[in-house]
Amino acid sequence: MEYGKRVGDIFKTYLEKVKPAKRKIKRTEGSIQSPEDKVEISSTALEVKIAKEAISSVSETRRARVNEIRRLIEEGKYDPPLKEVARKVLKEIYPFSGE
Repeated sequence: MEYGKRVGDIFKTYLEKVKPAKRKIKRTEGSIQSPEDKVEISSTALEVKIAKEAISSVSETRRARVNEIRRLIEEGKYDPPLKEVARKVLKEIYPFSGE
């Protein structure tokens, strides 16, 4: 399922980039290393930056499809096959359950 893959990619990015950066920020918070002015980015700002980068990597085709589905939902015309949606969700949660 494509949505699950994107969410997985975002979590992977979080674990690889945000968590180590948060640890580094926590170690340097509250300590003064020199009397010079310096700028530090909060861990929240860093998370937002990484999330924006992950979102911006989504293809334009994908955005067009999302916008189309959003329009159909707003018009009350979106009617996905619920059994297929449920099957894909369960397959994403339990990938080795067999089908």
